[in-house]
Amino acid sequence: MSGVYVMGSTRRVTARIAIATVLALIATIPALEASASSPGVEDGGVIANVVPAAFTPNIGNGATEAIVQVGTRMVIGGSFTSVTPTAGTGAGKAVTRNRIFAFNATTGALDTGFAPSFNGEVDAIVPTADGSAVYVGGTFTSVNGVSTRLSEFNLTTGARIATFNPSFNGQIKDLALVGNRLLVAGNFTTVNGAAHGGLVSLNATTGATDPYLNINVSGHHNFGHVPGAVQGGVGGVSIAVSPDRTRAIVDGNFTSAKDSVGTYARDQIMNVILGPTSATVDPNWKSNAYTSACFANAYDSYVRDIGWSPDGSYFVLSATGGYNGGSFQDCDTASRFDASSTGQNVAPAWIDFTGTDSLYSVAVTTSAVYVGGHNRWLNNPLGQDKAAAGAVPRPGLAALDPANGEPLAWNPGRQPRGHGAEVVYASPAGIWVGSDTDFIGNGRYKRQKLSFFPFAGGTPATGNNTGDAHTVFVAGASGNSFSANTFDPTTGAGSVAASQPSNGGGIAWGAAQGAFVLNGRIWYGQGGQFFYRTWDGANAFGPAQLVDPYNDPAWDTVVNGSPPSGATYRGIPPAFYGELSKVTGMFYANRAIYYTMTGSKNLFKRAFSPDTAASSVPNQVTGGVISPVEQTVVSGGSPVDFTDAGGMFVANGSLWYATRSDGKLHQAPWNGTTVTGPSTVDALATGNWAAKGVFVSPAAVVNGPPTASFTSACSSLTCSFNASSSTAPGSTITSYSWDFGDGSPAGSGVTPNHLYGSANTYQVTLTVTTAKGEHASVTNPVIVSNVVPPALGFVGQATTNGNSTTETLTVPANVAAGNGLVLIATGATAGPLTAPAGWTQIGTSSGASASVTTTAWQKAATAADHGTAVSVKFPAIVHGSVQLLAYSGTNAVSPVAASASKATQMTGTVYATPTTTAPATGDVVISFWASKSSTVTGWSTPAGQTVRSVANGSGGGRINSVATDAAGAAGPVGGLNATANTSAGAFAAWTIVLGP
Repeated sequence: MSGVYVMGSTRRVTARIAIATVLALIATIPALEASASSPGVEDGGVIANVVPAAFTPNIGNGATEAIVQVGTRMVIGGSFTSVTPTAGTGAGKAVTRNRIFAFNATTGALDTGFAPSFNGEVDAIVPTADGSAVYVGGTFTSVNGVSTRLSEFNLTTGARIATFNPSFNGQIKDLALVGNRLLVAGNFTTVNGAAHGGLVSLNATTGATDPYLNINVSGHHNFGHVPGAVQGGVGGVSIAVSPDRTRAIVDGNFTSAKDSVGTYARDQIMNVILGPTSATVDPNWKSNAYTSACFANAYDSYVRDIGWSPDGSYFVLSATGGYNGGSFQDCDTASRFDASSTGQNVAPAWIDFTGTDSLYSVAVTTSAVYVGGHNRWLNNPLGQDKAAAGAVPRPGLAALDPANGEPLAWNPGRQPRGHGAEVVYASPAGIWVGSDTDFIGNGRYKRQKLSFFPFAGGTPATGNNTGDAHTVFVAGASGNSFSANTFDPTTGAGSVAASQPSNGGGIAWGAAQGAFVLNGRIWYGQGGQFFYRTWDGANAFGPAQLVDPYNDPAWDTVVNGSPPSGATYRGIPPAFYGELSKVTGMFYANRAIYYTMTGSKNLFKRAFSPDTAASSVPNQVTGGVISPVEQTVVSGGSPVDFTDAGGMFVANGSLWYATRSDGKLHQAPWNGTTVTGPSTVDALATGNWAAKGVFVSPAAVVNGPPTASFTSACSSLTCSFNASSSTAPGSTITSYSWDFGDGSPAGSGVTPNHLYGSANTYQVTLTVTTAKGEHASVTNPVIVSNVVPPALGFVGQATTNGNSTTETLTVPANVAAGNGLVLIATGATAGPLTAPAGWTQIGTSSGASASVTTTAWQKAATAADHGTAVSVKFPAIVHGSVQLLAYSGTNAVSPVAASASKATQMTGTVYATPTTTAPATGDVVISFWASKSSTVTGWSTPAGQTVRSVANGSGGGRINSVATDAAGAAGPVGGLNATANTSAGAFAAWTIVLGP
C-alpha cells in the first residue's frame, strides 16, 4: 500500500476562497461525464516523452471529454465548438466543430469530411468492429437536428447511420463493444421503451435492445442516505472490458445491482462476468473501498474512470470525492485492484492519494499508470488540501509505478490546471490528454485542450536489476573502509577481505546510513539525505546525485492556483529522511526499501520507485519517490529479532544480515516480501561482516544487437502472435511492428491478434525497434486454416500408486501428437516433487503440518510420447500417487487455461475443490481429490461428474485419489464437494481448466 487510509477534499477552483463558497460553487458543477475507458497498451518498455508533440489541433473553447484512435484517425469529443488545425488544409484557421472532430493521428491534419453537429456534450466514442464508423454518446439530445442520445457515424463522410437509432431517456456516459454487442452505461431508466436501469446492451448493427446485459443498477450512493447530500443521476459511469473480453468492471452511482440470478449489494463498483450468452454480476467479487460518503454535500457519487492493464492482470480506478476525516475513505485517489482477487471485501492492492484533489481519468500501459485530474500533488496520504510528508508535485498529470503506485519521475504538468484533465487515453504511439486548459508545463507549451506525449523519445522504464551476490561489499566496518569479498549465495561461503580493492567512490562510508545496489547504481543514506551514484562494481563511481523529488525546482516556486496565500507546488520529504540517522541496515526488494533501526526488533519497509529524472539543479534528481507510509514487515522480533542487525542484502531466496555486536553473518528464509522463518548463523562466512553498508556488486550490463522473434497460434482464421521472446541486450524494445502478409494495415504490440480473410500460408514479418534506434526483423510462414477446432474430448488415462522415491507410469498408446496431457502427483511429504523432463509445472501446494504435497504439470503431446514412461521423483520413500489424463482438441501450446490447488490439514469427510475461472463455455474442468490417511478407502464424487482416474494406495498414511471431469459454462468453476468414506485428516485438491 502506497498510502495510508486518509482522504482529501473535493475538486479545487483556482482561487483559494472560503470553504462555504467552494461548496456553493461545486454544487453547481455538473457531474463529470466519463469517456470510453482507455485500452491498456504495450509501450515497449518506455515511459512517454514529457514534451508534447506540436502537431495536435488546438481546441478553442469548452473541454475535451473523449478520445479514441480508429486506424490512422483520432476522434475527439467534448463540449467545444471551435477547432484550429496546426497542419494540413486550413492550418492556423479556426473552423466550427460542434463537440466532435477527427484528424490524422500522425500529422494532425483535420479530417474535413467528418463534421457532425451535436447540440450538447460528447462523452463517449467507440469504433465499430471494422473501424469504418464510430458510436457516439453523451449529454446531447440531437445531432444534425435529429433527436438522439446515441448514434453511429460513418468516419469517412460523417453521415449519421439512420438504421442505428436506439432510444434512451437519459445521458450516455460510457460505451464498450464486445463482439456485435454495444454495452452502454449512463443515467437512464428506459431504452427503446423498456425499463433498463443504468446499463444495457444493444445489437451493434441495428441498435435493438439485446437481452445479454440485463443488469439493472439502483440506489443513490449519498443522496437520501447522508444529510445534506446533493442529488446526482443513478447509473453507470464507466464500463471497462478486460483484454480477454471475459470481464467488465462497472462503476457509477449505485448501491445495488440486479441480474437474472439475484440482487447484490454493490456500492459504486461491480465486477461483471461476460459469459457466452449473458452477463451477470460476479457474486464472489465485492469491494467496500467506495462505501464512504466522502464529500456528500458536493458529490452523490465520486468514482470516475477505469483502466485495465494490457495483460488483464489488474485494473485501476480513479476517484474524486473529498475527505471528511475519520476512517479509511478511497476518495481523491488512484487505486489498483488485482484481477485475481475475490471475496466479499476486495481491497485495493495499492492506493495513491492526492491530498484532496480530484483524479478524473486513467490509462494503463505495460510500464506505467497515467492519471489526470485537478491534482496538485501525489503520494500525499497525510495531506488535506495541502502538501504533507511524502507529497511530490504533480500538477494535473502523473505516471504511477504499476507495482506499488508510487509516482514515477514523469511530470510534464498542466498549469493552469483548470477543472482538470478529463480524459487520458493510451494509444500504441503514446499518451493523449484531454482537458479544459491550454498549456502543458507552467505555460510552456500551448496545447489547447488536447496534447499528445509520444513514446518516441521517452525514457526506458526502470527495471529491478539487484546485482550479483557473488561479490559482496562491506563498507564502513572501520572508518571509511571498503572491501570486496567473494561470496557463494548458494552455500553462504565467503570471507571479508583484509585489503581494500576499491576506493569506495570517495564516500565517507563511516557516516553512511545503509546502502543497496539497484540498476547499476549504489543508493545510500548520509547526513539525513538520500543519494545514488552510478557504479561499475570496481572503481568507476559517478558523482553523487541527491534524490529529492519533493523539492522540484521546476515547480517549487510556482503558485498552485490557490491565492491569496501564495501556496506553491513544493512537496515535503517523508519521515524516512529523518529516520536515516537511526538506520542500521538497508536493502531493496519487491519495489520497496527495507530497513532496520537502532533499538527496534522490527524490520520495516516503504514502497519505493527507483525511476528518476535530472532536475535543473546540478547533481540533483527528481523521482526516486519513497512512500510516507512505513510498514512493519517483522514485528516484535518474531520470527527474527533485528535489534542487533547491521548491513543486509537478499540473495538466493535468503535474507543475509550482519549482527553489529559480533560481526557474524546470518541467514533467514525470504519469500520475496518477508522472512518466513528464524535465522541461523552462516558458519561458512568468516570475518567481520558488521558495517554501515553490506551490499552486492552491480550486475554487468550485456550489450548486443536486438533480435526479433515470435510464435503464432491460429484457429478458424484468427491468429494470435507473441513477440515476447524478442531481445534487446543493453537496451529496451520500444515498438513492435507487424506485417501480417495479407495486405492489411500494419499491426503493433507484443501480443496482437489478427483475423485473416481466407485460409492460406502467409509470410508474417515482425520488426522491433529499440530505445537506441536499432532495428531487427524476422519473417516466418504462418499457416491459416478456416477449420473449426474439434471439441475437447477425453483420450485416456494412466495411474500409479506406491511407496517409493519414484513413481512411474506409461503414457496411453492411443495418445496422439497435439493431445493435451495433465500429470498430477500427490505425496505424503512436505518436500518438493520433481518434474519429469519436458513437462511444464502448472502449480503446487503443500500442507506442511499435514505432510502432503500435490503438484501438477502439463504438456502438449508429441508423436513420440505414446507408450513412453513418465516418472515423478519424491524427496524420500513416501506414499504417493501419480495420475495422467489425456485430452484431444486442447490448445497446442498450453493445454491448461486456468488452475487452482490446495493442500491442508482437515477433519471430516467432505472436501471441496478450489475455485478458479473458466475462460469460455465448453472448456473441460478437471476436478481432483486426494487424501493422506490410513483409513480412507475411496471417494464419492459429485453428480454430473465423469470419473476418469482412480488411484488407491495401501498401508498406513497412504494416498487415495480420484479425478473427474465435466464441460461447463464460462465463469467461476470449482468448489465441488467429494466425500471420503472416513475422515481423511490430510487433504489435497485441484481444479484444472482445459482450453481448446
